[in-house]
Amino acid sequence: MMHAKLWLSVFRHEWQHLLREKSLWLVGLVLSGLCVFGAYNGLRWTTFQQTASAAFQKSADERLTAYREAVAALEQKQAPDREFDARRPLIAGMFRVFQPAVLPPAPLATFAIGDRDLRPYAFRITMREAAVQPDPENPLHAATGWFDIAFVVTFLLPLMVFAFGYDVLSGERERGTLALVLAQPITPFALLVTKLAARGVWLVGTMWGAGLLAFLLTEGPSGAALLRLVLWMGLVAVYVWLWLAVVAVVAAGGWASATNAVVLSVVWLVWGLLIPAAGAGVANGLAPGPSPIELVNARRSADRAFEANEKELTARYLAAQGAPTALPPEDFSLQALARLAAIESDMRPLWESEEQARRRRHQWRSRLAWLSPTALMQSLLDGLSGVDADRWLAFYDQVLAFQKTWRERFARRVLPNDLIRAEEVPTWPRFTLREPPLSALYPHLALAGGLWLGLGGVLLWVAGTRAGSAGILPAR
Repeated sequence: MMHAKLWLSVFRHEWQHLLREKSLWLVGLVLSGLCVFGAYNGLRWTTFQQTASAAFQKSADERLTAYREAVAALEQKQAPDREFDARRPLIAGMFRVFQPAVLPPAPLATFAIGDRDLRPYAFRITMREAAVQPDPENPLHAATGWFDIAFVVTFLLPLMVFAFGYDVLSGERERGTLALVLAQPITPFALLVTKLAARGVWLVGTMWGAGLLAFLLTEGPSGAALLRLVLWMGLVAVYVWLWLAVVAVVAAGGWASATNAVVLSVVWLVWGLLIPAAGAGVANGLAPGPSPIELVNARRSADRAFEANEKELTARYLAAQGAPTALPPEDFSLQALARLAAIESDMRPLWESEEQARRRRHQWRSRLAWLSPTALMQSLLDGLSGVDADRWLAFYDQVLAFQKTWRERFARRVLPNDLIRAEEVPTWPRFTLREPPLSALYPHLALAGGLWLGLGGVLLWVAGTRAGSAGILPAR
């Protein structure tokens, strides 16, 4: 009981000392400003994405409306079935209409941009393919990256922890006040933990306040976003705990303040930067895929191969369908379908290899991220903001499945020359995203939180051992 009161007294004294430090308030103001600026960048990108997606959707709707009116006009005039009649299924599915597939921003999207500016978020789905919608964003931003709250938390927050704790004991010793403090019935380790706890509470409180302010300024009021904010706050607290434990191990060694600063800088450089960079390189090396140039050359070769054997491949395609056709053998619709089938047959091994390599790289990056707290924190923050690779891959799988359904809707009507009717156009299916539930992220959050709490506990035990054996006080 006596020890608890003494620790509480030391904590209260340290807290009052921190509140009197003007530089600490300045740092807190700067940290909050960085978070708000990061949220502003996230809001800019999210607004840009929503605006571009809305314009894309509007363009598709206008095109579909114009197509329906054109078909209705042809039906009223009872125009003959011309080769490029808009009612022909191939003309409609390949040239006249398309379906947009858009990945909308998730709740708390303003807190992390991640790789969102590098991955396509809109696809133009036709009979031929699911083509990436061109992004009007400045390519310089994709080259330099965006400054967001996730960057502040992942990379700058550990540096703040180090700056507030590197001289927590060594500074007292160098000022000659440590001996006076330890004259009280308190151990060096208890003093270390108490002083770091005060700094940790201040840092976590500052980040929580900055995060709440950024949330109120950039996010709409919704239960889904509020739940993600609560999880974000818990993740930040555990992250600060881990880095405070690292500071405790270094500070308990009895070194000079300058030595502590150098050691902590090396730890952050290796554990926070070099290991994630090496992990990305290892993932790319373990799962290589075909290069874009290889895919382009293969597509050109497939086109040339079809042109060289057009009649034979078209006849082979018709024989494989096993269904009569109302079109003449030289009709361009038959040649177009045969070309699609031949090119897909030639390109499928490369496409599958590329997709498998993409997913293997993602799996390796996810596994290797557990070796570094910064890499793991970045992936978890991306998941909370809905900019992670798992959400994008789920979206991409749905795009491919919808494109296959969209193609079959028109392709089965080409051979019998079943013309499109105006009244059926509004009934065509629309792409609807099935969002993966947030609960899919809970195991990763729980495992990461448990790992960091356990690792922090081990580091504190090591710090206690070092504080009991190292020369905290200067030799007399």
